[in-house]
Amino acid sequence: MKKIKRVLRLVAFIFFVLLAAFGAGIGGAILPTYHRRDEKPEINIEMVDKKDETEEDALYKA
Repeated sequence: MKKIKRVLRLVAFIFFVLLAAFGAGIGGAILPTYHRRDEKPEINIEMVDKKDETEEDALYKA
């Protein structure tokens, strides 16, 4: 009886290992992707200059 349990446990273990390997093969192994910071596109944001109100603008508004 002990020998049958041992063989059954071994068969179950091998089954689960094969099942896990098959699942990883179907889903694909998830590998981390490393990107260097230099490879990322650089985003430049420009500020819009606000026009200061001058004396001439104040005269035209009045």
